[in-house]
Amino acid sequence: MGLSKNIAYEVDGNGCWNCTSHTIGTDGYPMKRYEGRTIHMHRYIYLTQIGPIPEGMVVRHKCDNRLCINPEHLELGTQADNIHDRTIRKRGACHKGEKNSMAKLSEEDVRKILKRYKNGERAYFIAREYKVTNECIYDIVHKKVWKHIHEEGGKAI
Repeated sequence: MGLSKNIAYEVDGNGCWNCTSHTIGTDGYPMKRYEGRTIHMHRYIYLTQIGPIPEGMVVRHKCDNRLCINPEHLELGTQADNIHDRTIRKRGACHKGEKNSMAKLSEEDVRKILKRYKNGERAYFIAREYKVTNECIYDIVHKKVWKHIHEEGGKAI
């Protein structure tokens, strides 16, 4: 079971294959063009390495790592199963900032990003350094996310 030559990844300490070859979508998942549409890379890996995805089923990460494309870390389930996983594993939007297990940035990172952007640095360069999307930087700057953090280092009251 080999992956296509144009798919690159790095293996981490948890055995996750973190995709490095494809663009990360705004939802944090690597994306891939497949049969004329853009899909999540983990769905593509499941389809090509394991088999079809029945209607109404989703491909879940056993490892909770959105970048992971290791077929052994993928399993089918319902959306209800996925939501149940999120709840029992304390993932998702119910926890803000660093308390969110999916957060890629720390509060200190966000303060630095705000300062750099205010000083005129382009979002593209900041995003590249922190390995996030340009949209993520704009969402921070425009207070769509990390609203509780201020550039000066204080938290919102």
